[in-house]
Amino acid sequence: MLHSFNEVPDEAVYGGGDEALRGSVKSIIHPCIKRGAQACLLHAHHPDAFKPSITVILTKANKEDYTSPKAYRLLCCPSHLTPSTQFGLPGKPTTKALEHLVNLVQQCWSPTGRAKLEATLMTINIAGADRKTVLKLPGYTSEEFWVDVGIPQGSPLSPILFLSFSSPILEALQVSCPFASFALAMSYVDDTNILVTSPSEARNCQALKFLYDNLVRWASPNGIFFGPHKTFVMHFRKPGSHGPPSTELPDIPGLSKNCLQTELLLLGVVVDSKLTWAAHIEQVITKVRRRMIHLRRISGSTWGPSLHEMKKLYVSSVLPIFSYACPVWFVDGRGQKIRGQLAKTLVQSLDAEQARFLRFIAGGFEASASEVVHKELHMIQLSVYLEQLALRHRINNLYSPEYRDLEAMWDNVFTDIATEQELGAHPYKALYGQAESLWLEMRERVLDKQLCRANWNPEQAVQSEAEGWADPKRRKAIIKAYLKDISMERSSLAWDRYRNDRSGKVRNINRNTPALKENWGPESLKYYQGLTRAQSSMLFQCRSGVIGLNGYLFSLKANLVETHRCRCGHPMQTAEHLFAHCKQLTFERSRLRKHVGVINFDLLVTTEANVATAWAIRHFDIAQFRWTGKHMPLPC
Repeated sequence: MLHSFNEVPDEAVYGGGDEALRGSVKSIIHPCIKRGAQACLLHAHHPDAFKPSITVILTKANKEDYTSPKAYRLLCCPSHLTPSTQFGLPGKPTTKALEHLVNLVQQCWSPTGRAKLEATLMTINIAGADRKTVLKLPGYTSEEFWVDVGIPQGSPLSPILFLSFSSPILEALQVSCPFASFALAMSYVDDTNILVTSPSEARNCQALKFLYDNLVRWASPNGIFFGPHKTFVMHFRKPGSHGPPSTELPDIPGLSKNCLQTELLLLGVVVDSKLTWAAHIEQVITKVRRRMIHLRRISGSTWGPSLHEMKKLYVSSVLPIFSYACPVWFVDGRGQKIRGQLAKTLVQSLDAEQARFLRFIAGGFEASASEVVHKELHMIQLSVYLEQLALRHRINNLYSPEYRDLEAMWDNVFTDIATEQELGAHPYKALYGQAESLWLEMRERVLDKQLCRANWNPEQAVQSEAEGWADPKRRKAIIKAYLKDISMERSSLAWDRYRNDRSGKVRNINRNTPALKENWGPESLKYYQGLTRAQSSMLFQCRSGVIGLNGYLFSLKANLVETHRCRCGHPMQTAEHLFAHCKQLTFERSRLRKHVGVINFDLLVTTEANVATAWAIRHFDIAQFRWTGKHMPLPC
């Protein structure tokens, strides 16, 4: 093991960083591991943590017959050195941690007419780290002071040692509790959560006190203390329940009434007592709007980074805010009605917020249709994107140890009070059922060569496809591409429905704009390539028809302009009229014709967009673009 460790490059272990730190880490860790291993050999001791293992089955290369057991290689790997409910490790992110908690709450909310169970959550955190530090700045070093929170940052051994040190916390909570029907203890690094269920909140509080006392009996001799000011309690309430919320609290010294909450921030997600997720979505929208304020400092409709660069900023810095831990809270049945589904109004608010942000990126008005903005920027609706991410998480999580823990809970917990039909109504079980069906469909398509594009010969086809699907990296890539194709297909169908519905309802000047003539696809986004911010805003407004010209502004009936007529007397001032027909722009149009050849509106807002938008900024006389038209160098 030590030899293999020495063969690993520094950057593979540490991912960059300070050179001096990287150079010293191996010299720090190596002797620690060596001393521990030598002590085990000296005393002939085989630690229990090293005894459980996972046997991995791998295919051998270039075998003629893969139905023979000799075509496979068995590798035995140690399973883990920490409890299965210790999260915050590679492959065990916040999503899986929260999924375990919410899964149990949904499980105990049995359907009407069955035995009723209440769920209560208590969060605890280690206090009294007994560490001191100084703040060092260029030319200044502070006095030493106590640090009572967190674990040391920057030390390469801190995370490893802390996990080894804190593992007994979960072990101390894995005891039989006489007051609870079921108890779940899990940690994410140094945050520990205890969830108990029983017929009443009072019994839940007794169970929490029992578990807490058992934990303190282990912790106190080891110098570990839990701060009451960091301890919070929340009683979950089934949606639709009546009466005032419970005020029961476990009898723990130092615990005040203020610790009783109806909303808790758990690992970055606001969990409310009824699992409606309204508070979390409100927080997400607040963060997104704050990010928009930040981006408005570097960009406007006529200045700043290009549309493509702004879209990259949105995808990299805003979409992660929307999608954080979405498999936990974005519960959508994909057409199937399931219990605990996210309210339609909340889904609509998320979609509306993304549309609002995309209008800012496109340089459009608030009146620009959400469907048009998404189509022009080639972005799928946020609800479709979140559903895609949640489904991808569940497909990739199938048959993992964490999924087996969820399955064990569905199969073994509360079987005395719930029928198989009722257990099937569990939202996560229903969603994982959908994921498994889709996984089998994808696997079948891969083995049928419907997703494999390589030109294999018939003798190697079955073998290559089986190996390709067995490769985790390739399998994940196939799953990602397959789900993306489904999302794009749904977006295309939604765009066609929008165009069909709109064609029979809209009677104004925007009933047949250039954007509406085109099908869904990435082509429209390519028209914005290479344009300045002002040019892309002008192009979007011309293509959508929502533009600051008399024809559109007068149709709003908001007294923004006195007439819909053009300055030349034409009854409707539109972008097409100014480009091709306005008599007052005859001379200017002749210069445009020298660059593009034929004055065709559809060509001007597609393949000739660079020259056409520059010309429009100079000559449309829209107040939004006047400064740009006078001062910025433009191609025409």
